[in-house]
Amino acid sequence: MTPANPVSSMKRLDCHHHFWHYEPEKFPWITPERAIVGRDFLPAEFDTVLAAGKVDRSIVIQNFRTLAETDWLLSMAAEFAWIEAVVGWFPLADSNAEEVIERYAANPLIVGAREILQYPEVSVYFDDPAFHRGLKALARHDLCYDILIGPWQLQDSICLVDTHPDLQFVLCHLGKPPIASGDLSVWAADLREIAQRPNVVGKLSGLPLESKLPGWKSSDLWPCIDLALEVFGPDRLMFGSDWPPCLMATSYEHWVRVVELSLAPLSLDEQAKIWATTAERVYGLPVS
Repeated sequence: MTPANPVSSMKRLDCHHHFWHYEPEKFPWITPERAIVGRDFLPAEFDTVLAAGKVDRSIVIQNFRTLAETDWLLSMAAEFAWIEAVVGWFPLADSNAEEVIERYAANPLIVGAREILQYPEVSVYFDDPAFHRGLKALARHDLCYDILIGPWQLQDSICLVDTHPDLQFVLCHLGKPPIASGDLSVWAADLREIAQRPNVVGKLSGLPLESKLPGWKSSDLWPCIDLALEVFGPDRLMFGSDWPPCLMATSYEHWVRVVELSLAPLSLDEQAKIWATTAERVYGLPVS
């Protein structure tokens, strides 16, 4: 009998994926060359995708700046047991942010919030006192904040983190390293700096999309993954797929395999942290 592979049988949690009903006017970024993701992506399909990648559970992440979507994601998390939690959206800069956060925080499926700060009309929030009050409310209710930015905003994010030492931050996609440019020096220096803040963890997600290279290879991503392992370590690094956007660059199974190969030099305990236990701790999830 062939012994079980301890890596493939390790529990796995995908801490970053999305669902959506596709309506073209809501997805201006889905241009003709990105048509592969111009359709509905829902739990029935993702259940099969997870099984193929030998992933057990997931955390679904917001797409839109609406409470209606947060409610929709929560309804799916209540229906499908493998959806462990939701990182939703709240109107953090509004005068009623505290009230809204308090109401949603009562639901154990809500573990955090996200604002897509890479858009110019939203990036002004970095200096908005009202937005900062919303972040303080998240900390009071033991919720995390997922940082979604472009690499040019890492310095602003460092200031944001320093202003809120009591809030747990999660850096989506490692701050989107500019892999396609061939110059990672500024991003690498900024990642080293933000990783010095103990209340920041990194998501090992989204990297194939930043390569923007036809026929990219795993080795194109290794400098970013190696640096993330160096500066965060397994205790502050977690796996995410960024499905379905990842499909514009790779299949789910291929990304899982890339991560497996990248983590192979680590001990089984260290690998287990990145695959699941870091996310369980950071987001306050039940330990399976």
